[in-house]
Amino acid sequence: MSTSSAPPPPEVTTEPTESDKEIARLRERVKELEARLAPPDTVTTLSNEPQFSSIVLFGADGNLATKKTFPTLFALWRKKLLPRDIVIVGYAREVMNTEEFRKNIVYKAIYSSAHAQRERRRFLQRVHYCSGQFDDAKHVRERLPPLLA
Repeated sequence: MSTSSAPPPPEVTTEPTESDKEIARLRERVKELEARLAPPDTVTTLSNEPQFSSIVLFGADGNLATKKTFPTLFALWRKKLLPRDIVIVGYAREVMNTEEFRKNIVYKAIYSSAHAQRERRRFLQRVHYCSGQFDDAKHVRERLPPLLA
């Protein structure tokens, strides 16, 4: 009877490979990004202060505003992701009053028979219009504050 010894086990390395190091770096980066995107631990709101929000949309009668911006703002409004007291001011060169702007631009941009008329009407009440030139900062400063007050 001969006793033969079994071959030694393959050498086990304890050093991480390059791919292990890369995976560890990526995991650390994901943790950093998650920490950065996490909501704050404490929400600071001043309950005694009125919450007032406004959006000024320059070029409000343009293609981008009518095809993308106003429909998106209305969708956010319907989902209650915009404050109910928000003021949306459209600013463009075209001379028209707020009612004409609501009817000819915004209403046409947000209209869908799937949405209740009451929702559209409430959203439109939050929309205002101001006409003027973009290259005159003084004119803009004079025209917008009354609409935002």
